[in-house]
Amino acid sequence: MELSFSWGWYFLAMLAMMVLCIGLSQFRPGRDNKDDHGKR
Repeated sequence: MELSFSWGWYFLAMLAMMVLCIGLSQFRPGRDNKDDHGKR
């Protein structure tokens, strides 16, 4: 039971991180970020 709970939490954390990354990318100007990467 404990293992299942841990796994569930792990999966949730991963999903949350993914969603956060996507949300941040959409919120912030993606073009600027890409330009910075391309320039360097």
